[in-house]
Formats: sequence, C-alpha cells, structure tokens
Amino acid sequence: MNDDKFDISKPPKYGLDWRFSHGFGLGQITLKQPSNQIPQLLTIDYTLRRSAKLFKSNLSCAEKKGYTGELKIRAAFYAYATGCGAMQKVKNIQTFY
Repeated sequence: MNDDKFDISKPPKYGLDWRFSHGFGLGQITLKQPSNQIPQLLTIDYTLRRSAKLFKSNLSCAEKKGYTGELKIRAAFYAYATGCGAMQKVKNIQTFY
C-alpha cells in the first residue's frame, strides 16, 4: 500500500517510498526516483510546460507508429498515461477508446 506522507521540506526523498511511482503537479508527471524537479513540478507554469512537452513527444511517437488524426491524439493520450513504449506495443486500437 502506498500511504506515503509527502513532505516538501525533506528533499531529495520527500518522505516518499520510491519503490512506487509518484505523479507530481497538474500533469501528474511520474518520477520513479528522487528528483530535484519536484518543487518545480508543484508550480503551475513548470508543470504545464513539462506536460505539454511530454504530450508533444507522445504525439511524435504516435505519428512514427503510423497513427493519424483522432487516432494519433488518442494514442498520444494513452502514451501520456502509460508511456510511449506501451503505446507502441498496442495490437488492438480499441485500447485507445
């Protein structure tokens, strides 16, 4: 069970059990290890820029896989939640719906 007590005053681990993934900021950017980015991800400007950069990268990944139009956007959103590698392994496009 992941019942960590996040404490911004305790870097770099912040009181978190890093065996679990943690999503930070509005975009829930996932970090799997302690990071000095956490305070930045708790700001609106940085988390939005970082989330947009990640989504743009996922759009590119979906396009390279051959997806276009709405399907490209759905695939990119799926990759946002699961990672580009997971999106590339999808065999049935219904997974994106």
